[in-house]
Amino acid sequence: MHVQKSKERQCTIFLFAEGLAGLVRQSVKANLLSGIKVGSKEVEVSFLQFADDTLFFYEESWSKMVTMKSILRGFELASGLKINFHKSKLAGINVQSNNLLCYSKGLNCNQMGTPFKYLGLEVGGNSRKKSFWEPVVNKLKTRLSVWKGRFLSMAGKICVIKSVFTAIPLFYLSVFKASESVYKSIISIQRRFLWGWGNEKIPISWVSWENLCKPKEEGGLGLKDIRKFNFAILAKWRWRFMSQERGKWKDVLESKYGAELEGLHLPVKYQSWWWRDIVKMCMEGGGDGWFQEEVRWKLGRGDKVRFWEDVRIGDSSLKSLFHRLFSLSVNQVQKVEDVGEWEGTYWRWRLEWRRDRFEWETELEENLLDYILRANVNKNISDIRVWGEEELDKYSVNIAYNHLAKRPGATHHYAFEYLWKAKAFPNVLMTAWRPFLNRIPTRVSLSRKGVQMNSIVCVLCQDKEESCHHLFI
Repeated sequence: MHVQKSKERQCTIFLFAEGLAGLVRQSVKANLLSGIKVGSKEVEVSFLQFADDTLFFYEESWSKMVTMKSILRGFELASGLKINFHKSKLAGINVQSNNLLCYSKGLNCNQMGTPFKYLGLEVGGNSRKKSFWEPVVNKLKTRLSVWKGRFLSMAGKICVIKSVFTAIPLFYLSVFKASESVYKSIISIQRRFLWGWGNEKIPISWVSWENLCKPKEEGGLGLKDIRKFNFAILAKWRWRFMSQERGKWKDVLESKYGAELEGLHLPVKYQSWWWRDIVKMCMEGGGDGWFQEEVRWKLGRGDKVRFWEDVRIGDSSLKSLFHRLFSLSVNQVQKVEDVGEWEGTYWRWRLEWRRDRFEWETELEENLLDYILRANVNKNISDIRVWGEEELDKYSVNIAYNHLAKRPGATHHYAFEYLWKAKAFPNVLMTAWRPFLNRIPTRVSLSRKGVQMNSIVCVLCQDKEESCHHLFI
């Protein structure tokens, strides 16, 4: 049930909201109300609150409906606030329609179906369907309509694309993974706005979208690749799940999928689409996935870090660097604190093996000991996860996006670096940027794009072909 309170007495609404929460908790303890139970740990969810909105969850029962009515009425009498029942709505999951009608009349509120919108997001919808993303796509079409760009310079259009992109779809992209068709639709809208110049016909894209998304130092304009940005911002949920943060949402996920993110104990058919997308997205890129490559451990007392799998030298684990010794180790699954001991203020490693080593294996063991002596074990602090090479204690969407957008062998061009550092108006720099890439509508370029030309000879000299090289060099 969704309840919305009136706007009166905003200064005290948060205090009274806690009072409403207290009434619900006492009713649950007295078995007058029972919320929904999730997962193997049976985490109970009976209500959720955000600002002046409250969501109630309880099992179908006439007595529970009466209890809910009594709680809301008691809250009104105690606080002096009024529940806006005309804006409140009741939804049922696997509840017969006639029963739902009786409950809604008893509570004096309207009915609603699923999916429904809450805080701007569609709850209960399938994010894999194109219709789910239609509100976002339609808003982008309105804001980036071709006619609005008629009187804007290219620099102005780039600025508008960046501002609209970070405002409209950001909320959806931070919760759901979009489909490939949605990515293509959004890129198409952005591309038409950039190159349309007020023409409703399909414009000529002089620079590919992939090149526009490159950093400025590599010849691009620094626009965001929406697919990679979606991955980067959505991966924050995995980081929050792995971190020390606590909350009801995390308790629910751990109860349903387990403490490890992969949730292998639960068959795929029982996993939500949202969960599957999170796991699959973070595993892309080969190996353990791009996300795991950026997650590192900062060693403390060694109570969480696994010796062979989590201790890293550069970008590689001890297991991958010394696979032969790993196969001989008795400590394969043990943590760092189990592979050594403190002697006063000094840490001593105690590695155990299944058999004596051969001579060449002894050399490997010496190399291993040289490596692990660099590790600083500190018995006063616990191990913590850090993000990226900078070892940040918080997740960085920027670093994640840069990792995903990283191209092997990409080089910075000094010409572009000097260009963007020049003290000139953005429109002037943008005009100079296109000749650098040979992406201006000369006669030669237009003919290559399939435009019918009477002649490709330069109109000024009437001698050579009108190309970018001929005009500017």
